[in-house]
Amino acid sequence: MKKQLGFTIVELMIGLSLGLVLAMGVAAIYVQTGKSRTMQASLNRLSDDGHYALETYKRMITQSGFRVWASTGDSKGNMKLATAFPASTPFAASETLRTDTVSGVSLLNVRFKGDSSKNVIRCDKNEGNDTNYPFLTTESTTYSFSLYKSGSSLMCKRYGVDASAQSIVDNVVDYSLSFGEDTSATPDQIVDAYNATISAGKWVNVYAVRLCLVLKTDSTTVLDQAMSYQKCDGTSATATDKAMYRTFVSTMQLRNHFE
Repeated sequence: MKKQLGFTIVELMIGLSLGLVLAMGVAAIYVQTGKSRTMQASLNRLSDDGHYALETYKRMITQSGFRVWASTGDSKGNMKLATAFPASTPFAASETLRTDTVSGVSLLNVRFKGDSSKNVIRCDKNEGNDTNYPFLTTESTTYSFSLYKSGSSLMCKRYGVDASAQSIVDNVVDYSLSFGEDTSATPDQIVDAYNATISAGKWVNVYAVRLCLVLKTDSTTVLDQAMSYQKCDGTSATATDKAMYRTFVSTMQLRNHFE
């Protein structure tokens, strides 16, 4: 009788078991790689959104008080803040940055003049057919804008024109502003303290703005468990979902307030 060649049932079962273990390992690696890729993409998007918001605020705030200076003649004196920016709601004379509250919404208001060289921009919505958008090019015109938080979005609009409102960034969890004020008895244009509120008549002594915001990802299932993050008041908080959170802080100088 000839001897039969091949695998026994035991050997086949062992081989199948080993193959199954290997397949499960490969599948686990594939799932983990996909999850890591999703987390990295979410983190990159979160970082981009945060830096875009900071840059938009920085651009609008540093433009505060901008006016084109004449090199000679009496017109140079006319570019003093009090002359270039007379009182106009909500600003007092010389003020080019201040907060106020309209319908329960806290607004950060800035104003500046245009620049024919296209160095001044806007952050509101282009409602019409402005071919220069986003540049503001009329040097004799004073433009006023409001930056504010509405719901979970940071917004920009022309002051008093709700129809021009445009979102800067969404998914805002926390947001705060503080203002670098020269509180010296004899003003020296050097920031002595950062305050959340400024007394009436003291906005001309503000030379910097500190912005803090906390953003989270669109997806609330990016992580395996809820993470902790730092709020704008410096305390820690634990998320109520599994989204990724990140805190952004930046200090911006009001370079056009110096005379």
